[in-house]
Amino acid sequence: METQEKKAKRKTLWTWLFERLNRGNGNGHKASVSQEDPFDALHHEFLWLKSGQIDQWVRHDGDDPVLKKNAGAFFHQSFIDALTQESIGGNAGAGHTGINAFYNPITGELKHFGNFQDIKGGRWDEITGSTTVEGDYHCLFRINVQHTGKIAEVIFEQKPMTDLARRRIANLAGLQVMIPFTKIYQALKSTEHLEP
Repeated sequence: METQEKKAKRKTLWTWLFERLNRGNGNGHKASVSQEDPFDALHHEFLWLKSGQIDQWVRHDGDDPVLKKNAGAFFHQSFIDALTQESIGGNAGAGHTGINAFYNPITGELKHFGNFQDIKGGRWDEITGSTTVEGDYHCLFRINVQHTGKIAEVIFEQKPMTDLARRRIANLAGLQVMIPFTKIYQALKSTEHLEP
């Protein structure tokens, strides 16, 4: 049985993981990377996802500034908050989660992540059964959180008002928006922080 002193010194798994991903020169980026450290590799992959990947993604689609802003929105706190509120599986399918989002139906610019009842200005239309937030339309991003971390599908609740809006939202399918759980599990297992 552990003593209180040992328990106090032992870090929780989440504290250890947070420290590993956020150490370095103040901006989370470590100057020299050890190839043996799986968490440095995950950290660098995440940095690439939120910058290099987005630049490539947008260049491939004609350097659309709204598409770039939409892709970048998946790396802001509002998306992280929405992601932590959702369950895995169920209607989204095994290894997937569904993230609700609201977008401008004319421009296709993403405005909000989360459930409409949690967003100021959100409303449900009893006649049509649709949800809106301050005139923005609703869609659902189905994300494979277990294996790829990519947006697997975009489901529109209402048809966008313009083809441009539809394209700016639908073209996000395939974008990797997170490190998949299987990679995090492998990193934890390789550093012996998980029991086999």
